[in-house]
Amino acid sequence: MFARRNLLVPAGLFAMLFLALSSNAIVSAKMFELRLRVQRDQIFNYRLSSDLMRSKIMNLIPHRDSYKDELWTAVAETSILRTPSFNDLGVASLWQKIGLPMVNTARRLCLKAGINLWDDAAILGRIQTAFLLERNNLYADAAAEYTPIADLVEGDERAFVVLHHGFCLAVLGRNSDAILKLEQVSRDVPGSMFDEDAKLILRLLRSGELRRKHILSEFSAENDRARALFQEGLYADALVHWEKSDRLTNEDRYGRAFSLEKTGKSDKAADEFLELSQGNDAVAIKANRRLLLIGFVYSGGENLQKFALENSMRLQDTAVAGEIKAASTRALSFQPANGSDSPGVIANRQARFAETIEKRIADVPAPIEISLSDGRVFAGLAGQRKHNQFILWLNQGSKLSLPLALVDSVRPLSPGDIMFIQSADGQQPAVRIQRRDGNLEILAFDSSMVQIGADEFAIRVVRKVFQ
Repeated sequence: MFARRNLLVPAGLFAMLFLALSSNAIVSAKMFELRLRVQRDQIFNYRLSSDLMRSKIMNLIPHRDSYKDELWTAVAETSILRTPSFNDLGVASLWQKIGLPMVNTARRLCLKAGINLWDDAAILGRIQTAFLLERNNLYADAAAEYTPIADLVEGDERAFVVLHHGFCLAVLGRNSDAILKLEQVSRDVPGSMFDEDAKLILRLLRSGELRRKHILSEFSAENDRARALFQEGLYADALVHWEKSDRLTNEDRYGRAFSLEKTGKSDKAADEFLELSQGNDAVAIKANRRLLLIGFVYSGGENLQKFALENSMRLQDTAVAGEIKAASTRALSFQPANGSDSPGVIANRQARFAETIEKRIADVPAPIEISLSDGRVFAGLAGQRKHNQFILWLNQGSKLSLPLALVDSVRPLSPGDIMFIQSADGQQPAVRIQRRDGNLEILAFDSSMVQIGADEFAIRVVRKVFQ
């Protein structure tokens, strides 16, 4: 009897331990399933997705160049994608792996089908990848990603995937392929929101074909055809006719670059925008705004962001630049989980942008101008404050030392050049340095005045030169 009691105690403890561990494993697996459902519900927020789809279509057809609308759409799309706490969904813990077979055993005993959370998580990650590529205007990559996913999902999820695949094909100008996909959506889910969106795109594609034929019959010059097609939002068709023309105005070149960007060829578009942004007219401002959007909103990378921001200072368009930069904090690039290759695609594009900027944009030293309180004005290559002295560096290494108390203002000699102030606290761009209430202060590009706290700082001016 005593021996039996000795056996029952450890057996009971083992049973309790087994039940506790089993419960923990089952709960862990169910929590994973719950997180997966929450993330799926967020991505497949059908009403919001439908609204965004319509917004994107309206931004493209007819032509609209509204950065505000693009910012709103980008922020909303990111809100669908961003689920930071679930970014480890593709990594299953030991408890989740143990718990899933137990959950499936219970489901089968209840005559329910088993579930495979890991495959579901992987498919969800691929949908996120495709949607991210679409969001960043990488339509060809997105279309390639959507293609195999359609066979892995069903119901509303399949309709979502096929609809977005059709949209990407339509933007790329592959109208016949797009029509096949969109008609498939209408057949699979008639009367649904997906059906409504698909029919909207189909109507636009078919009316676009009628408008294209009308424009081709009305205009004979390639430029005129391209401009009319562009205004109708028929970007792929506009590109065909701009490529046939050898005399393009800057406005035409901007339209061509915009069309390249909107048909997924943002690399070529950015190259054209870079060159156009070096002017001093309205086209330069528009081109630089596109660079700001590509850099901050469409994952163009830090090099492109830095260039476009500095160029906005030269173009005196810092208010819009600040608005785009601020909005980008709410539309940060989402990095999907589950081993997606899309971050690699985006990283490659960022590297190409950086290489283009490095090759084609050079920072050339430019002169500065110093005005003194007694009316004298000097020009030099660079400036430096050392306590109570201001040193102006002249040609061939010579310098001029001036009492700091006499310095009234420091600015670039030529409008459009960019001035930088380097101190121990870092580098800061500025419009100019000017004296106010007896103190030298920095006039920043947002029109704010910033006091200079450092006793020592250097000043240089650069000019962006397109090579």
